[in-house]
Parts: sequence; structure tokens; C-alpha cells
Amino acid sequence: MNDDKLKKISKIAFFLIFIILLIIIIYSLKSILILLLVPFILAYALDPVVDFFEARKIPRTGAIFLLLTFVSIIIALLFLSVGPTVQREIGDLQDALPRYSETLQEKVIPGIEKTFKVQFPSTFQEGLEEIINGFRGLPSASIKPFTSVVARVFSNTISFILSLLGLVIIPLLTFYFLRDIDQIKKVITSYFPLKHRDKLIEKFNEIDLVLSGFIRGQLTICAIMAVLYSIGLLLVGIDLALVIGILSGLAAIVPYLGTILGIVLASIMCVLKFGFDIHLLGVFTCFAVVQTLEGSVIGPRIVGKKVGLHPVWVIIAVLIGGDFFGFLGILLAVPVAAVLNVVLKSALETYRKSSLYLGQE
Repeated sequence: MNDDKLKKISKIAFFLIFIILLIIIIYSLKSILILLLVPFILAYALDPVVDFFEARKIPRTGAIFLLLTFVSIIIALLFLSVGPTVQREIGDLQDALPRYSETLQEKVIPGIEKTFKVQFPSTFQEGLEEIINGFRGLPSASIKPFTSVVARVFSNTISFILSLLGLVIIPLLTFYFLRDIDQIKKVITSYFPLKHRDKLIEKFNEIDLVLSGFIRGQLTICAIMAVLYSIGLLLVGIDLALVIGILSGLAAIVPYLGTILGIVLASIMCVLKFGFDIHLLGVFTCFAVVQTLEGSVIGPRIVGKKVGLHPVWVIIAVLIGGDFFGFLGILLAVPVAAVLNVVLKSALETYRKSSLYLGQE
């Protein structure tokens, strides 16, 4: 084996070791990275606005202060306008609890018993006793997977709560990321090998375009879908329509999660209020229409084909990310997959031009 081949093999080995170590570090620090991810996404989304002001001779620091102040005012106005409605919906929900109980006893439970040929306990106490007796009859080995899942969920919940306690530093981190984001890009590109720097910078800019298009586009889509979901659920007439619409819109930052969450919550509220009737079809129609608009009109116009991933690959990426890294993995799955898509296309282009593919010596 000649020296050139040894050098190539050593370079590939070094690159693979670097990637493996990076994945291990990310996995070890995943709870902290969530706290860093939010301000970085905000900075990435707001950077073009700061660049716009900076191009008009406004100092970058001053432009950031103006922008963050403006965004804070907008958020405050949204809370002031939406807050009373949400508070009223929660109050109405408390008042409607006796009616929900009546609907559950008179319509929902009889309907389920008739359809699925099952018999529910007549009282809550009887149901609780049946559940406890069922667990007592199970062997200990069969309960272990359940207790393991509960422990893992509890552990992840504690980590998530601890991360929420650090939200006070998000505005500060957003400010610093916004101020230094251009410098960060320059530092990253400065470490590219001189021999391949132009080619790598071209791919880096392509990745930057994909990420910026996805992040800004997805945030815009989330806001639009929150409005559309809320309007649709209000027209159907279910309680907590605004709360469910906003939650579904926010959850849409992860593909399909907002739709699934919204359908589940809205269906529960619809059944508790109306039972199994035409209103439930209205809920499904609302989400089907909004999802169709997002896939055929809103998404293509705002994000376009910048991400370039088939829906099947999006689902696979989300499942893999969630399995390995939990909430952080779900959040990062699509942008990471989009970056890997750019890298893989570049690698395939290089392979097609190589002597191995062309069959040359």
C-alpha cells in the first residue's frame, strides 16, 4: 500500500473518530443543549433583520436591542390579547366539568360498550379496584418494562423542568448569538483546509441556506397553523379551542406532532362536550383541511423545496432522533437530516466523478 492511500485512509479514520466523539458529546450534554438550542434558533431566525438594519448604518448592537425590544413588545401584546380569552376558556372548562361527567356517563361510555361489546365498572371505585387487582395478578417480570418506562419518563421530566428553570438566560444568550453569529461563521470557515476551502465554503453556504430556510419558514408556518387551528376549532364549537389551537401550532415545529397532538386533545374535548356525533367529524375535517393547506400551499410557498426531504424520510428522522436523544433529537431531527442530505448529495457527486465509479485506473 503506497503513502497516498495511507494518507487517505488516515484522513477518513480521523474524520470518523471526530464524528463519533461529537455524537457522544452531544448525547452526554443533551439536557444543556436544549437551553442553548432555543436562543440559537431565535438568533438564526432574526439575523437577517439585524443585517437589514446594519446595512443602513445602524450599529449591530443597537439594532439587536431595537429588534429584541420590538419582539418583546409583540409577545407582550399577544399575551395581553390572547391571555384573557385563554383564561375565560379555562374558567368555562371548570364550569363545564359536571356537564362533561354527565355526557361521559350517558353518551360516551354506553356508546363504547355497545360498539366494542365491553362492560365498564359502574363507579370509579370499582374501576380502581379492578386496575389494582389486575396489577397484583401480573408476574413481577412483566411489570419491569412498565416501571422502567415510568422511571425514564420521570427522569426526562425532571431534566426538562431543570432546563425550564434556565429560561431566564435565553434573552441574554440570544443577544450574544445575534451579535456574534457572523463571526462564528467566519471562525468555522477559517478552519477549512486551504486546498478545499472554496469548495467547502460553497457547501457550507448551501447548508446555511437550507437551515435558515427551514428555521424561519417553520416558525412562520407554526404561527399560521396556530391561527388556522384555533379558528377551525372555534367554528366546530369545542371548549379550549384557542388553547388547543396554539399548542398544536407550537408543536408543529416538529413535523406531524402538532397535528397528532391537536387531533387527540380536540377529539377528547369534543367527545366530552357533544359525545360521538357530527362535531367529531368537524374536528377531523378541521385538521385535515389545515394539514392539506400546509402541505400544498403554505409549506411550499414559505419553505419551498429548500429542505428537500421526502415525508417518509422526515418521519424516519424524527423517530430515530427521538429514540437516541429524546426531545432534543425530535427537535433537531429534520434540520440535521437536511444537512446530511446536502453532505450525502455532495459525496455521491464526488463518487460519480471518481475513478472507482468510472472504472479507470
